[in-house]
Amino acid sequence: PIAIRWQLTNRCTSRCKYCNVWKIKSKELTTKQIFSVIDELAKMGTQRISFGGGEPMLRKDIGQILNYCNKKRISTSMNSMGIFVKERIKELKNLDLLQLSLDGPEEIHDFVRCKGSYKTVIEAANIAQENNLRFTFATTLTKSNINKIDFLLKKGREYNTVVAFQSLQILFNGIK
Repeated sequence: PIAIRWQLTNRCTSRCKYCNVWKIKSKELTTKQIFSVIDELAKMGTQRISFGGGEPMLRKDIGQILNYCNKKRISTSMNSMGIFVKERIKELKNLDLLQLSLDGPEEIHDFVRCKGSYKTVIEAANIAQENNLRFTFATTLTKSNINKIDFLLKKGREYNTVVAFQSLQILFNGIK
């Protein structure tokens, strides 16, 4: 595969209205196992890995994983709510693209995710920008934010980045 999306963990600090991935209990691969998979992907010619979850930054080894991909000449992106970006920005030096989840203005974003999460994602965007880390906003369209596309596009222009929209699909518990 030229590009893959890899769900590194189901662990998540948020309880988004439209997602319950955090309820899924599964054993995570060890760092060594992940490196082995990356070795195999590199041999097959994989050029890009997009890490997701849950929240990939809950893995203590995320910096090591990104560095290993870089060493194997595999481009990386990562979806995140922005949590831990401030504390772990140095570990993201080999990340090619940070995709920050943004669901709308503060009242909508915090309603969908959790109180205070809007401030967290905006702080992460500011830190990424200050550290020359390329980022985009990623928005899952729902009935809560479908009328806020103008706000989201304005926020993208404010940060000189794009907003990637995805439609909500029926997820694990049937929530739309």
